[in-house]
Amino acid sequence: MDKGKQFEHAVCQAAWNMAGLSNLSSRKRSDYDSNQNLISRGTITSDCISAANEAIRQIESKLSNPDWKTTRQLGGTRPEPKTDVIIGRNVKMSLKWEDGGYQLSSGNPRFTTRNLKNSLDVMYEQGDYKLSDYREISELLDAYGRAFSDVGTRPSSQIDRILERNQQLIGSINTILASDQSAGDLYAHFNRALVYEALTGEQLFGENNEKTANYVLGNLSGFHRIDDAYVNAVAKHFKVRILSKKGRSTPRGAAERNQELSGRFELTAVGASRVISELSRLP
Repeated sequence: MDKGKQFEHAVCQAAWNMAGLSNLSSRKRSDYDSNQNLISRGTITSDCISAANEAIRQIESKLSNPDWKTTRQLGGTRPEPKTDVIIGRNVKMSLKWEDGGYQLSSGNPRFTTRNLKNSLDVMYEQGDYKLSDYREISELLDAYGRAFSDVGTRPSSQIDRILERNQQLIGSINTILASDQSAGDLYAHFNRALVYEALTGEQLFGENNEKTANYVLGNLSGFHRIDDAYVNAVAKHFKVRILSKKGRSTPRGAAERNQELSGRFELTAVGASRVISELSRLP
């Protein structure tokens, strides 16, 4: 079990301890016992447990009377919810284990296209883009979707040839998503929209859907509402890798390994360190 998933289980466990076991439903008590078994076996490690206990203290200091007994994990559907743990109906948290960096989102090219297009639509609807700018970027993103959405899993040499054929397109999109554009121009607006959508999933799931996150809980950066201050802090260091190669299971005896393409919305190691430091200072 990876650290992120351990952190989710540990946060639920700490919340249920705050509620008191006698106040849990039979289903929640069963989940509690399962988690306790994972802790006893060392599957959930002590650093995740300590981080979860600190997280609960932070949540309690910022929210009025959280209903701990309602805490539950979300997941198990596609596309994956942005909410990992929910308290009541309105505290929908995206959890991040930040020791290894800070990833906002990742997925196949079809998922990446949808995220990029959703963010572009928001910017146009808010009046941040002229129609000509909107059309230019939209056409590039449509071309990205046509080129890569149906690639799937293939031998690595085929993946390399597809990337080589589309170098000009990749370069054009990377120019739009460049992280060194001056603040206030249309690319900076686009980056902020991408960060907001990658954190919340609001356009993907809908504003009031329980899968749409409205808080982030990081083991290092702490507990924060996803507001303008949070988005702006992340957007300073944010980077989109529209295409990266991932290894996939390779048939026995195959001459070369299988790979597939994915898009990653992330921070580099240096950027992650800076943004976590900045986020931890937010109220």
